Amino acid sequence: MTEALREMRSRPKCNRVSGCPATTTLLSAGHAATPLVAQALAERGPRDAPWIGFLIELLGQLDDPRAIPTLVELLDQPRWEYAARAAHALGRLALPEARPAVDAALARARAAELPNAAVVGALLYAQDRLADRAAPGFREASDARRAELLAFLDGGPEELARLNPAVYALALEIVRDWRLSAALPAARLAGQHPGRFVRYEALKTMARLQDTGGIPVAMRLLDDSSPGVRRQAVATLQAITGATGLTDAEAWRAWCERHDCMAP
Repeated sequence: MTEALREMRSRPKCNRVSGCPATTTLLSAGHAATPLVAQALAERGPRDAPWIGFLIELLGQLDDPRAIPTLVELLDQPRWEYAARAAHALGRLALPEARPAVDAALARARAAELPNAAVVGALLYAQDRLADRAAPGFREASDARRAELLAFLDGGPEELARLNPAVYALALEIVRDWRLSAALPAARLAGQHPGRFVRYEALKTMARLQDTGGIPVAMRLLDDSSPGVRRQAVATLQAITGATGLTDAEAWRAWCERHDCMAP
């Protein structure tokens, strides 16, 4: 596991577009990985790095209550990326012990002079996951949370293009987890974003939500400058259409021509 932690610090081996195989090693270790991941986060230092985000995500996937104190501590970090990732991880963990901390963090985030869309959205997702689904009125509360997140993504192309790329990318992850089909227009627009990891997250979101309206977007991204985005464009087209036997760009272009897939 220590070797996997070292490998995560290598950007070529661990990044948002190409993936991070070392996380699979740590996940396979189960709860035994929790103390090591928590310790690595405690010793992370002041410098931001992609591997920190991956470690935070791991704590949300290990299904271990011992991860809660580390994630709760990260909710109050000045770096919004850490706070948003920690909230998202607490939502995925969905353990009721975290509910008071999530509620308090959401109240603080809403009260901020300039609320950060990614932090608020991740906390809304966490609160929704942690809510008691048996309670009367849960559906109304859940719908209200989704509407609040959608409001952050309700701008036009120019407004969405000005979003911080990391905010946009994380918002798309939350859209996937929440299966917010109403946010698909924002996901399609993200396919034009200058940030390659935003385009990548857009493709993954359209794939998860089976967005047939995203087929033209994925077709255009078959020619993307990033190899990782090009691979995900093929995977997205396979997921949406079910045509898993088409594995390269030329085959998809021929398919598109037969089905007139670029028509308005």
